[in-house]
Amino acid sequence: MHKDRLVLVLLLAGFALMGAKCNAVGGGSDEEKNLPSRALAASPLLRTYYDTLTTPKGMTDIKIPEDKDDLKKHGPLVVKFDMGGSAVITDVRCRLRIAGPLGTEVSKTELICRIQAPGGTLSPWKVVDWNDSDVFDPQVEVAFLNEFDGLVSDGTWEIQLQDALDDGDGRCVFRNGTLRLNLGETTPGGAANDSDTISLTAAVFNTVPELFSRRDKADWGEFGMQAMLRIPFTMTNSFFVRGYALTFSLLVYEGNDPLSDVYWMLIAPSGTWVMYSLDGLVAEEFEDTANRRKVLTFVVGQSTGSGLPEAFPFRGEPSAGTWTLCLMDHVIDNNVCFLSKDAAMTTMLVPDSPPTLDLSGVS
Repeated sequence: MHKDRLVLVLLLAGFALMGAKCNAVGGGSDEEKNLPSRALAASPLLRTYYDTLTTPKGMTDIKIPEDKDDLKKHGPLVVKFDMGGSAVITDVRCRLRIAGPLGTEVSKTELICRIQAPGGTLSPWKVVDWNDSDVFDPQVEVAFLNEFDGLVSDGTWEIQLQDALDDGDGRCVFRNGTLRLNLGETTPGGAANDSDTISLTAAVFNTVPELFSRRDKADWGEFGMQAMLRIPFTMTNSFFVRGYALTFSLLVYEGNDPLSDVYWMLIAPSGTWVMYSLDGLVAEEFEDTANRRKVLTFVVGQSTGSGLPEAFPFRGEPSAGTWTLCLMDHVIDNNVCFLSKDAAMTTMLVPDSPPTLDLSGVS
């Protein structure tokens, strides 16, 4: 098993270095714009365009075209990914972080998406479907399940985006995207299930920052990733991830109920992300009535066994490297909470779980 792991690490590292070059998105050069760093490939079949953690404050808006005359002249927005692996294609998926037009929910726009394979094969246009128009979704996925069957993975793939209606509702903005071929996994070695767990026993105590963004509730392209509260977990075992479980606690003082305002993110070493609200989650609650406060402990996670296996957002991600928990409050109202840990508050003797990340998968 250790030999298999070493081969896996060398394979992925070698491909990441070979495929580090990506084509510019939106025209011009990156040096002329305020943009994140390009992400290295997670594997020959899985790549995120930008390293999410490096997103700067005031990221340059990469606008998705809507005007019909502009589309005739310049075409759709094209995001290119250099892929490898020499795999026969059976499944293609892209995940997108799109910020809506100013003053309009992104889910009320009419975005469409298609994929072009290296040889020029084009999929039909598909609707970028946010499912429920009243729910903010920072990671919509568009699946192409049989359009490219039998093609080979090597070469430059394109995600193409445009607004289907020239109705003046404003232009959406591309923040990041991930392309996953054949669920992102090169063939696992067949070893038994593997896992890795990190629990941060060192003291962690800090305010969850309140950050305002104009385009949507958590547009990290506006306030930048440095502004969020970030907690790193460095994993050492190497395997393909098929599940995660994340535990963390928040300290809330009496009279404060910020949970409907708080979003959490988990970012993989490659830059792939998930982002969700705490609203509606069931927390283990401990009342510290003497100090008029309470600790809420959350356990969140997903796996290939907790939903559609192919839709697991980190499918194919190598486990080794630094995974990052990020927290932010999207309403500026001084209704704050704190990421907490017992050791940081000597007067607080309550069961306060340290931040813990558990990854599981196959070698």
